[in-house]
Amino acid sequence: MEAALPARMPAASPVPEPQTPRRWVLRVGVIAVCIVFAFSVIGHTEQAPQHALVVRDDATRVYLSPSCALGRGALPISRIAEAKRAGFTPDLGCEKSGGFLGASQTVLQETLAHIYLHPKRGSRWRPDGTWKW
Repeated sequence: MEAALPARMPAASPVPEPQTPRRWVLRVGVIAVCIVFAFSVIGHTEQAPQHALVVRDDATRVYLSPSCALGRGALPISRIAEAKRAGFTPDLGCEKSGGFLGASQTVLQETLAHIYLHPKRGSRWRPDGTWKW
């Protein structure tokens, strides 16, 4: 005689497994590692401050950084904010060559520098707006 097969039981609805503290800590840890990684690859470059001194070329209505103005003769000097108010625009060649950019650091390095755990890169400009070389 054959054994009777058990009757098929209806499928139970899946019950979510309760979160254990260990799994919760693991998820938070993975998220923290991802955030630190993102901040370590996203860069930030210092832009020229509005009080930085620039050289104005009245003929072309552009302003240049001192390094881009070498060999152009005697041109007037003003601050970036003053040049913008007068309708001058940054020289495209100077802008593309990084003439108005300073030190670059990742967001993580910059954040750590603010709390004195990482050395801060020096600025390209002094507080009075003059350029460092």
